[in-house]
Amino acid sequence: MLTITRANTLCNNPTINEHEVRVSSRNTSSHQSPKAWRRPRADAVKINCDATFNSDLQTATLASIARDSSGAILAVSSRVSPTSSPLIAEALAVREGVLLASATPWPKILIESDNQQVIEAIRGGTQQWVINQIVRDTITSSRFLPFCGFLWTNKEGNNLAHMLAQLTMASGSPFRLVNSLPPAVLEIAAPDANQSSESRGVF
Repeated sequence: MLTITRANTLCNNPTINEHEVRVSSRNTSSHQSPKAWRRPRADAVKINCDATFNSDLQTATLASIARDSSGAILAVSSRVSPTSSPLIAEALAVREGVLLASATPWPKILIESDNQQVIEAIRGGTQQWVINQIVRDTITSSRFLPFCGFLWTNKEGNNLAHMLAQLTMASGSPFRLVNSLPPAVLEIAAPDANQSSESRGVF
């Protein structure tokens, strides 16, 4: 059964007030976002999602990367997909994040994207007709997870997923294993984890 209430309380984020985060919520655009990746609480896993769109080839790379409260990378997924717009690509990336979560035993999942239009559509806000079917598929898939919350972050907070999407586009090869990640991704992951750890005392 889909449970995405109080998702923000599972993320150590001092700039977002605790509130209900049900699919029916329409209050997403009023919240500010952290300027760097923020770790989830100890009982949750955060999956950041991003996409890179190539207008010439009409393709996108979809990237998802899961991390725990220590900042450790638990799982990754990236692939190339045909698509016709950046917005569709971003919606597909969020759906890929949910599918990555579905293949794991994690009881509490936070899906995070830097595309506010997609997150608002999933959470019941302003709808974008071009991604309506993808949004419905994402919500349906999330219902099979014990707990799944959807959050928006700015680009700084989604930097690692963005890098993974770019590297996948450049190489043309998907990443499926954590130990296959190139050094450039790991170099970004370490400062992310350190910065969020330094901020933890204010929570």
